[in-house]
Amino acid sequence: NYADIPRPSWHPSQEGNKIIPMQITITIILLITTLYLLTQLYHYKFQNRALWFPSPSHIRQAIINHLELQPGQIFAELGAGTGTLARLLAKKYPTNQIYAYEISYLPFLLGSLLAGRHPNLNFISGNLIKADLNMVDYFFVFTNDESMAQLATKLQKHPKAATLYSYQFQLPNHQASQIITTPKHPIYIYQL
Repeated sequence: NYADIPRPSWHPSQEGNKIIPMQITITIILLITTLYLLTQLYHYKFQNRALWFPSPSHIRQAIINHLELQPGQIFAELGAGTGTLARLLAKKYPTNQIYAYEISYLPFLLGSLLAGRHPNLNFISGNLIKADLNMVDYFFVFTNDESMAQLATKLQKHPKAATLYSYQFQLPNHQASQIITTPKHPIYIYQL
């Protein structure tokens, strides 16, 4: 009689219960990755925006080493992605206001979650070309040539003296006051 045969502690029907959560997790990860890649393609192809590539850690460190924010001065990371540089500066300068502007949804959401630990860090979703940057003393940008041209036009109207750090891309019709050399690409510093 088959009912009297002892069953092993593991049974094939139990394995299906373990596989389903793993399949769901993998599916969710693939969907999020696909959504991210599609939004990046959309922003690049149809909105003429730079793709999100985090600035390398040695670039962030070079800027942190060079920058000397005074009390009351404001820093803005333009096209911040997840805001790694902005978070590092918010930690180093807890009494200064730090802004991180990002237009892409997924990096903005992640950056906003991570920014919660820093009360002086303001993570803002939106187009940096349309943003009110009049209060900013120092900027950092890592974008593309098209965005740099738009930024150059915008910053011509900047009402006060400011400094722009740009990794890899030059500001059109401006002469860099200083260039920080790095292993791959320079950081251009402009006095506005």
